[in-house]
Amino acid sequence: MYLRAPYGIDGWRFDVAGDLVSITNAQDPGQCSGPDDHGIWREIRPFIKGFSAEALILGEEWGKASEWTNGKEWDAVMNYNGFNTPVSKWITCRDVHGENAGQCLSVTAFDRWLRGALSDYPRPTQLAMMNSLSTHDTSRFLFRADGDEWKMKLAIIVQMTYVGAPAIYYGDEIGTTGDNDPDNRRTFNWDETAWNTTILGLYQKMIQLRKQVSAFRDGSFKSLLVDDANNLYAYARWNAMGAAIVILNNDSVGHLAIIPAYQLSIPDGSRLTDRLTGTQYTVRNGSVTIPATALLGHYGVVLVSDDAH
Repeated sequence: MYLRAPYGIDGWRFDVAGDLVSITNAQDPGQCSGPDDHGIWREIRPFIKGFSAEALILGEEWGKASEWTNGKEWDAVMNYNGFNTPVSKWITCRDVHGENAGQCLSVTAFDRWLRGALSDYPRPTQLAMMNSLSTHDTSRFLFRADGDEWKMKLAIIVQMTYVGAPAIYYGDEIGTTGDNDPDNRRTFNWDETAWNTTILGLYQKMIQLRKQVSAFRDGSFKSLLVDDANNLYAYARWNAMGAAIVILNNDSVGHLAIIPAYQLSIPDGSRLTDRLTGTQYTVRNGSVTIPATALLGHYGVVLVSDDAH
């Protein structure tokens, strides 16, 4: 058993987990379905947790998975429905396989999708959801973005600051592209001269920031700005250790954004630092203003309070 020493793996990802069924209870020999799916998982969970209470049980499920995340079966799921799909449709205007091109989500629809999906799950499950931009079952995000590295960078900012556990599909960090399976499984290119160092550098910076600011790992979530006209979206992450505000610009040009800091009880005079550039902003009249020269097209600003850790 790989959960035991000397292996001590952190958990299991179960492929097509929602289709688990015993052979004797299969309703149709040609279909993966039957009445004992949940009964089997309720036997598996105590077996795994018996080796390690911290071992992760992650199920692959493309839709709403709340019937398995009830404290008796899975800990969390691959978050296709609550992250991969809405992020792809908002930024690239395509589904995760590249289909339905041009069917862009508005900011309002994107916000409703995210908040609706969060409401499907208990808090511990939310924090453990697997948030990916690409997987072995989808086209690469950069491919869906037509190779636009700015759209990729915008998506990275969302991935590293949103509720859940970021999961980087190998190669995304160096700009690997590819269509649906099997093109999405290109071998990793070890020639460093071919790497997209801009994308890699942003991933490194955002990973370090997530480690430094605990609000990104376990903080609460609140929408602060939903601007369909300018394709701007902002949300807050905060906990007892401090607050952070993420402002996203999904337009091709820069825009001014006025963020209501008072909704986080951040007092006037407080300083917030954009951890992407080091620029400092001061809260005035309950708001923080980001100029268009700072909120670039297909990019973002990540404001963190000086006392956050």
